[in-house]
Amino acid sequence: MNRFGFLKVAAAVPHVRIADCDYNAQHITELIRKGADRGASIILFPELCITSYTCGDLIQQPALLHAAEQALGYILAQTRELPIVAIVDTNSDPRNVDFIIPANDDAKDSVEVILSAVCGAIAEGLEERKAEKADEKAAAEQAEEAAEARPRRNARRARRDDAPATEQAEEAKAE
Repeated sequence: MNRFGFLKVAAAVPHVRIADCDYNAQHITELIRKGADRGASIILFPELCITSYTCGDLIQQPALLHAAEQALGYILAQTRELPIVAIVDTNSDPRNVDFIIPANDDAKDSVEVILSAVCGAIAEGLEERKAEKADEKAAAEQAEEAAEARPRRNARRARRDDAPATEQAEEAKAE
């Protein structure tokens, strides 16, 4: 999110090979890194980009689904440290994904729901951070007031402590 509260959202179209999940995952990973380098917070990829769209009957084959799951794991491992949300449609089993967002990446309403959830979470985080900063400021002000009050208290104590000594000195002079 930039300083004005906006997210940069990107659409990426990787060069893919039919049923070559490893090749496709490498290109997807490169585009995620490139998007992160350019400041994108969310990157949306086309439907079935890990397997490629034109697989036809292959799409339900266990070998291809397993390869897609492995490729998704590769993408996650390679981009885990990036502060980015990448929406990649695989038609595979989502149980191996850390954060599952059930969605169809080419449906406008689905993308709106995802963006709404992300923006809501960011707004909530900003409010929490604002409250934390206000608490920190209040604590700093209290500490500053306490520090300013200490010398005044110490001066009053010193005057009180000096008062009996001054009185004794005056009595000694008078005698």
